[in-house]
Amino acid sequence: LASLLLMAAVHCSLTRLFSPVGLSILGALTHQVVQLVLATYLYIGQTALLSFLHLFLIWGLLSGMLIGLLVHWTLEKFRANGWLKMQG
Repeated sequence: LASLLLMAAVHCSLTRLFSPVGLSILGALTHQVVQLVLATYLYIGQTALLSFLHLFLIWGLLSGMLIGLLVHWTLEKFRANGWLKMQG
């Protein structure tokens, strides 16, 4: 929910600054950090879990890039076939 809200807010307010890839990376990183923080403080109670933050951020960056690129390519195909109108 946190990543969705952040991506929606950034898309609405900073549309020209973030491509689908950038929004996807932002959402994935937010998701990873929120999950780790919630698991650390609400469920496990061990702050040592935060030592895995760097791994969570790397995987969030990689998955965000992959999903963002897939969305970018899909949008290009939709526009090329006339299924999606150009914005702007």
